[in-house]
Amino acid sequence: MQLTLTLNENTLTAPESISKASCPSGAPVSGAACTLYGEICQYYPTPCHGDTLYSTKSECRSGVWQTKTVEVVCPECPSSVPAAGDACTSDGEVCPYHPVNCHGDEIYNTTSICVGRTWTTRTGQATMKPQPSHCAATGDVITEGDAVFAQESGCRWTTDRDEYKTVLRSGDCMESVWVVASEQLPFQGCSGMLHVVFRSDEAKARDINDVMEVIVDGETKLVHNNDGCNPVNCPTSIPWTAEYKELRIASKSSNAQFHRHMMIYDISFEPSEIRCDDVL
Repeated sequence: MQLTLTLNENTLTAPESISKASCPSGAPVSGAACTLYGEICQYYPTPCHGDTLYSTKSECRSGVWQTKTVEVVCPECPSSVPAAGDACTSDGEVCPYHPVNCHGDEIYNTTSICVGRTWTTRTGQATMKPQPSHCAATGDVITEGDAVFAQESGCRWTTDRDEYKTVLRSGDCMESVWVVASEQLPFQGCSGMLHVVFRSDEAKARDINDVMEVIVDGETKLVHNNDGCNPVNCPTSIPWTAEYKELRIASKSSNAQFHRHMMIYDISFEPSEIRCDDVL
């Protein structure tokens, strides 16, 4: 990679300069005045296998900048997996091999890393395999009521009116949590997409800052507030992996009136054609 630097009165103009906020926006010419003794600024970044290399470095010494420019060459990965112990030239270089496409993403079964000028290689078990036989598309799993979504805390709004479907919505309380343990999940051990449909309340007195959260294995994956999803529902989706164990729904409101609360109207699962495992 050949870098062309254009001289400007006191700087070498850089279209891209990455450094600290105290650094000049462009690389200073050697001899230009500086005030922060020991300050080091780097310019002209080049991405390199997940790292960043810089061709120009300026250092403030004795009140003036000392700028050095070198040619940056990102070393190419070997065309095939290097043997452990083979020589390499750039410590920290990471080279991935044997990609597997998994739902649009690439996962790698083998990674080689340059450590102490020699290659170290590790191999995992990134695989694609058929889904288990029970992994089928589901309808709305909320309709199964407490058999799937057990009440962990708070309260749940219910109705005996036939025209109302079963939903997840807090009753006359401010916070509620429903949880589905692994043995209750009809799509446990499956990979695919989890579809969640939110509906906000239509009352003008509702608090639009009320929220409902979809939490998977303790990590919040979806959050929606009490606005913008009525009369048209808001469908959302998140990837679901075979390793997930627990699905939890949390509802948080500033008031305890059920008729101002939002709801999750529908939760369903769509399996992918394959299941991906990556244990690297």
